[in-house]
Amino acid sequence: MSYRNRPTTVKIRCLSDDRHVKRMKFDINGMVVAEAPLGSVATITINKPTTVGVTIVLGIIGGGSPARFRAVPGKCYEARYCKPGLAFWETQVREVSFV
Repeated sequence: MSYRNRPTTVKIRCLSDDRHVKRMKFDINGMVVAEAPLGSVATITINKPTTVGVTIVLGIIGGGSPARFRAVPGKCYEARYCKPGLAFWETQVREVSFV
């Protein structure tokens, strides 16, 4: 693959099992690089594997424990705020295939 044809974006689908969550913010090194409402896809431009932070937004304030994941250019991810067990809510990010 030539340098010009290398992918430079990451797509992240924003989902939540909590109806109070309105949108998600994504940051790199503390700087917000994208924000997207639930049900939509955020696009982040990166040129190498990068650690991305995810924070949920409840109305006008942030909430929940932030998640971090390693994003790779050209990959698609799904960020879901959910309650995986009996106790605490958390944001889980996994790689998915979608266009």
